[in-house]
Amino acid sequence: GGTLFLDEIGELPYSLQVKLLRVLQERELVRVGGVKPRRIDVRILTATNQDLEQKASLGQFREDLLFRLNVVPIVIPPLRERRGDIIPLVQFFREKYAKKYKMEKYFSPEVMDVFVNYNWPGNVREIENIIERLFVTVPGDWITLENIPHHMRSTVACAEAKVLVKDIVPLKNAVFELERQLIKKAMDRYGSTYKAAEALDVNQSTLFRKLQKINRSSETKPA
Repeated sequence: GGTLFLDEIGELPYSLQVKLLRVLQERELVRVGGVKPRRIDVRILTATNQDLEQKASLGQFREDLLFRLNVVPIVIPPLRERRGDIIPLVQFFREKYAKKYKMEKYFSPEVMDVFVNYNWPGNVREIENIIERLFVTVPGDWITLENIPHHMRSTVACAEAKVLVKDIVPLKNAVFELERQLIKKAMDRYGSTYKAAEALDVNQSTLFRKLQKINRSSETKPA
């Protein structure tokens, strides 16, 4: 009796899929180094983040094995589709690593906003990885935006950026206006060209030139 959990079943090599299928069909196996089949009575649970039906249609996963495994499917949506779970997960892992490393860490409201709006392509594992990394690498008690990996901040910033198109204007003017709004938002948030440039993923010198251009435009704009 018992339960056997096979994670990432979609990564199982095709040659091993045949052997697993035989175990499921015959309910028996041969131990490593053994010669005599042994009967087994075990519940099989598998997990994957891949589309096994698509892999089967492409010949990358055995269709007969898929039918054997897909008896009671449980679909767990990705975190980006259940954002209400993000904060409880963050708090759970914060408490876990507070006990492990015997230290307390606190997240600023801005950091929590990033966590909630980030898409978490790695799902729960990525959350745990990020929380532990922050515990290990951030020296102080408070974790702020500057401690968050750049790709998370930039991804959320891009997702939040919205352009309201009221009329047809030259594309050059529209691009300039979008840059102006993003740069203003970054400067208001970080207060320095160095941190703003890092958040916008541009060189500090590039940001400085764009700021000069924006200032010149403001000075020449008619009252």
